[in-house]
This record gives sequence, structure tokens and C-alpha cells, in this order.
Amino acid sequence: MHPFNWFCLYAGFATVVGFVTFLVMSGGSALPEGPDANGLPSVSAAPAEISAGSASTTIPVLVKFGATWCGPCREIDAELKKLEDSYRQQIKVVQIDVDERPDLVEKAGIEQIPHLFLYVDGKHVKQHQGVLTKSELAVWAGLK
Repeated sequence: MHPFNWFCLYAGFATVVGFVTFLVMSGGSALPEGPDANGLPSVSAAPAEISAGSASTTIPVLVKFGATWCGPCREIDAELKKLEDSYRQQIKVVQIDVDERPDLVEKAGIEQIPHLFLYVDGKHVKQHQGVLTKSELAVWAGLK
């Protein structure tokens, strides 16, 4: 891979990490209307509100990029809701609508949805494209 592509990929992840950090540090105040139809927070904070800092959180943060018109995204939304209900004290789930935040989609280099990112202690540790069941999500996120 060309070095510039690595830089763009890193810059995209750094932006998403900064946004997740902002959400955690602000107590989710960037989540305006409350939960969506599936009970998951919908992110629509302006880019200026994204924190550049790197902070630690005591629980992993699972960020899902998707869209309301995407069938597989709606499928995984239901599974994420079940996961969050079962592991409420062990993981924070954040949903980002690709139509509302194309800037984050571009910076993160997302080409397919649903796209999941897992952050532990403010650091990106893994990602996944596609649908997973609740039990597959729990294993993927390392939940017990």
C-alpha cells in the first residue's frame, strides 16, 4: 500500500477515535434526539465538536456505521440492541448514520456498510464489515 494511503487510513481512524473520545467525555451530549427506532444513539455532532484528544474509557466502545435504508444495517441494529441490553455495563454502542456524517465516512475510509469499529481504552483494536448475531458480536468484542 502506498504510504499516503496508510496516512489517510490512520487519519480516518484518528478522527473516529477523537469523535468516540468526545462522545465518552461529553457523556453522550452529542446525541441530540435520543435513541433511534432501534434504541441506539444516533450521532450528528458537527465536525468542530470532535475532540482531538485521546482519552481512556473503562468500557469498550463499539461504533457502527450504517444507514436507515440499508437492510443489513437494520438487521445488525436489532442485534446491537440485544447486545447492549445484555452487556450494558460492559460496552457502549454508538451508531453513526453515513448519510448524516459523510465526512467521518470518508476519513475512516468506509466503503461498505454496516461497518463496525471496536475501541478499547480509546484505541482502535478491530473492525468488521457485515452482519453479526448478538452472540457473534459478544465474541468479536471480547465480552464475557
